[in-house]
Amino acid sequence: MADLGKTPAIQELYRLYCEDHKELQGMYRNNPKDIGPLERQSEFQVIRNKIIREAVNLARAHESSLSSPLSYESLCAPLPSEKLDCLPADYEQSANWDVQDDFEPVEQCSSAEQRFRDCWNKVVNGAAKSGYELAKARYELARMYFYGKGVEQDYGQAMMWYGLAAESGHSFAKYELGKMYLYGIGIEKDPELGKEYCLEAYWDFRRSVEKAYGLDIGQYVEDGTVFEEGYSGCKDVAYLLYCLGRMEHSGEGIDQNYEKAFRWYRLAAQGSHIHSNYCMAQMYYGGEGVPQDYSEALHCYKAAAEGKDRYAYYALGRMFDTGTGVEQNRSAAASWFTLASKENVSYADYRLAQMCAAGQGMERDTELSGILYRKALEEFLEQEKRQPNAADELRIAGMYLHGLGVDVNPKEAAKWLELCAEKEDPHAQYQLARMLQTGDGVMKNENRAGEFYTKAFQAFVKLNHEEPDDALQYKIGIMLEFGLGVKRDVTAAKEWYRMAADSGNESAAERLNQIHAMETGMAVNSVLSLFRALSQSMGDSIKDSTTHKYRQDRKLLQKQRERKIEHGHKYDDQEQAM
Repeated sequence: MADLGKTPAIQELYRLYCEDHKELQGMYRNNPKDIGPLERQSEFQVIRNKIIREAVNLARAHESSLSSPLSYESLCAPLPSEKLDCLPADYEQSANWDVQDDFEPVEQCSSAEQRFRDCWNKVVNGAAKSGYELAKARYELARMYFYGKGVEQDYGQAMMWYGLAAESGHSFAKYELGKMYLYGIGIEKDPELGKEYCLEAYWDFRRSVEKAYGLDIGQYVEDGTVFEEGYSGCKDVAYLLYCLGRMEHSGEGIDQNYEKAFRWYRLAAQGSHIHSNYCMAQMYYGGEGVPQDYSEALHCYKAAAEGKDRYAYYALGRMFDTGTGVEQNRSAAASWFTLASKENVSYADYRLAQMCAAGQGMERDTELSGILYRKALEEFLEQEKRQPNAADELRIAGMYLHGLGVDVNPKEAAKWLELCAEKEDPHAQYQLARMLQTGDGVMKNENRAGEFYTKAFQAFVKLNHEEPDDALQYKIGIMLEFGLGVKRDVTAAKEWYRMAADSGNESAAERLNQIHAMETGMAVNSVLSLFRALSQSMGDSIKDSTTHKYRQDRKLLQKQRERKIEHGHKYDDQEQAM
């Protein structure tokens, strides 16, 4: 009430009220008493209580708006991380996977089917003329079963034929079978067995490279002197050099070593292996094994793009899209994404769909956006068949959740989130927890929701510690503010929001402003502004148009008349009639 009494409109109304009250009291007292400030008047208690109730209701409504569910897109980066496609799972499909003989393109269905029959004839009917030809035919059968080329996809058959080829000494069969076990591709994961097969393949590749060079080039790669000694790539074994780099990069069968991986990639690139340029660019981009250098990354991406590497198209699009290492240019980004889209790069289709919908770098076209979303979804689903991974599963879940290229389907989204959460992806765990908490698409289960929230919170904190990220900091703040998987702590939440806001996160800055508004009483001030307007309106309506004073209360006038009569005063017809 003290704050109300300070507002100009209320002060004016109360002044007029006090004047009327003093005039009335003067009829009976020589020295009327001052009635005091507004907040002491019992007549205003009802108004005060109404204002308090309204302020509380407004505060609750505002708090409810703060705790409203956040969208999936606000929690997951709109673009995939550069690291997601560092070594594309499906690149081998179009790569020179066999140094002896290239695989036929997918679209030549009749050729693929004929090739399957030829391989089957060599393996089953004994048409192979040598042990090498038999091993190679077994390997090719495994590849065709693995990718479903010329025959229906069957991981069990692929594993069997890879195994038979590996027993025959086929190095690539050992490597492919090792990856199936390492990553659980179509079969039960067995890291130990996978490591064993990959390690055998690694040393087979090393021996083949040594034979081509006439010396153990690997020892110079290991001690870091390979280029100082004047050695360069060898075209005849460029793909093997790339494979060695990939194995060092991913830690397949051997300990992960970025420095050695970069050297192998560089040798492969010098030997004209196009995709190795892309891999070097990724390492420059992320500062893996070499100092982070966006300029060198751009140079290597362009070298790969000149060789028509589809992933380089996409990577260049990302750089122009985000303005990383180059001046931001959405039009150029759209051009690069379009090239990648023509080569069926799923993330390029997804980003193009977003740009079409928003009119970024291209004309706004919701119809084309829908087509691109559907194309991206089909590609994600196909990739998932070949090699399940959390990044694709999370993206698929988001598309079902928000109806991107498909009808909204929370139940289907929850299925993909479950798969992704099993791979310990914290973003999937967070989103699944929210759905379990509300019962959206799944049976409501607050205990499971709490478990997933806790896992997600711990993972977010760990990831941010390893590599600070404003999006993660914002999510951590959300979880602390609302007690999701962790004890509620608004003070700590503000610190995380502040860190994210300092890094340019607009959502975090907005959240800080909302909390500040609540803490400084903005809700009550909103009510006061409403009351000021109301009080002004009331004052204008009850003022007498002649005297500009309030009309006297009829009950007070009745008491005044009765007092006058009691003191012998006779009613005068000229007195104001009631």
